[in-house]
Amino acid sequence: MVNSNYANASYNAFNYSFKTSSGDTINLSMYDNKELNYSNKSSKNSQEQTLSLKHSYGYKFELSSDNGLSEQDRVEIAKAMEELRPKIDDFMKQIKDNEPFSDETISNIANSLKKSLPNLNSDESKIELKRSLLDMFDEMLKENKTTNNNINKTLLEQTNKLFENMIKPQNSLNYYA
Repeated sequence: MVNSNYANASYNAFNYSFKTSSGDTINLSMYDNKELNYSNKSSKNSQEQTLSLKHSYGYKFELSSDNGLSEQDRVEIAKAMEELRPKIDDFMKQIKDNEPFSDETISNIANSLKKSLPNLNSDESKIELKRSLLDMFDEMLKENKTTNNNINKTLLEQTNKLFENMIKPQNSLNYYA
């Protein structure tokens, strides 16, 4: 009897947390996980092949605030979007070039980007920040769209993970299995 096994996995995550000067906290997290398992068993009388493919992705955005949206909050949000845009654009370009990102890598990228977000206090400010982030991500996805549907799908999935990780609370616990 001959047994052959092959496994491959790609875990990508992006987390970002930001605190405004007024004390609001914004969290974004995104993830994209892919797994492939192949098994081949053969003997004189039989042969068995198994292929398993798994793909999961998602995002989470969270805003915690005690005050409303101030003009200073709006200015800080706009500045944060300007700082984040080139970093997220680079992330998208790497995906288009088929550079795999693990969940841990996306989480680390998101945490790095969270530092650019303002600390906002009010729920209104946090909602505005989430809306601004989402609008920016949507615009950048359109700008990075290609003629290859597989690349576009991967770009959307990994960017979604990045967004989810950017809006995920900093005090949450992440498990990567």
